[in-house]
Amino acid sequence: MTTIKAACLGVIGCAAVWSGCASTLPAERVAAPRAAIRAAEEMGAYNVPRASLHLKLAKDQVAQADALIRDDEQERAAWVLTRADADAELALLLAREQRVLEEAAAVRNQIHELQQRTTPKS
Repeated sequence: MTTIKAACLGVIGCAAVWSGCASTLPAERVAAPRAAIRAAEEMGAYNVPRASLHLKLAKDQVAQADALIRDDEQERAAWVLTRADADAELALLLAREQRVLEEAAAVRNQIHELQQRTTPKS
């Protein structure tokens, strides 16, 4: 009987260790939103109102996920990190869009200036 109890305890112990490992978030899962936040900041998301909002949301969500991880709420943390990653990526895309629009406006201005220089004056 003690052998069966020992085997059961061993199986329970292994299951507990395995489930603990399975619920730990992978490092890249935790790092992805932070990388997207850094990229959005470098792209100038703070200077674009819509991007700035999503950047702030992403940062707040990462802080919330950190707290959930500390409280051993891995599944909730994973969902919050998913939202944070989406908001950070959106902030990055909005900042990129703004940069492209500004570059396009500069090119249009250059074209306009060149046209004015090359157009004969009557």
